[in-house]
Amino acid sequence: LKENSPPIYILKQLAELLKNKVCYHPPMFVSQPDLARENDQHVFVYLSREKMQKVLKEQSITFGMEAVLATTIQPYRSELALQEMLRVHNLAWPHSRTEEPDLECFIAIFASSLFIHLLELKVTNVYGREVACTFFLRRGTENRPYDVVACGTTQFTKNALGISRPAASSPEPDLTLRLQ
Repeated sequence: LKENSPPIYILKQLAELLKNKVCYHPPMFVSQPDLARENDQHVFVYLSREKMQKVLKEQSITFGMEAVLATTIQPYRSELALQEMLRVHNLAWPHSRTEEPDLECFIAIFASSLFIHLLELKVTNVYGREVACTFFLRRGTENRPYDVVACGTTQFTKNALGISRPAASSPEPDLTLRLQ
């Protein structure tokens, strides 16, 4: 072994770990193994059109030391209002202000173990029903390439007021005949 190579016991630990796990980046070249998540493998990262083009060109989802927020909310959910998506994104990660252009586009990726589970939230759709969603955060550390599974523009409703919502159910009227 070379002088600067890792000790044998570390290599054995890595070999044991990688025997049953998918690793996205070679563990010899990064500070922390980047393993495939067993649940919530596909996540969506919302970003501006400009940032999406940069991600596709550079194959890196990080921008300097900026954290990456990802979610299980699909971008084609037209029953979700853009304003509601802004609300939950800013609630999930208040350290970075999400604006409307930041939700214009999306990339879908395979999330790795570097995406830590942040929190579960409920999103209310334009019909008043709650939809569960999970948020993940990847800290802005070193750049690592990610395979973009899909990308495009989001389909969130821009003007939720223009959609007619179903009437709320009301209790049945009391039609009992009473004599006075």
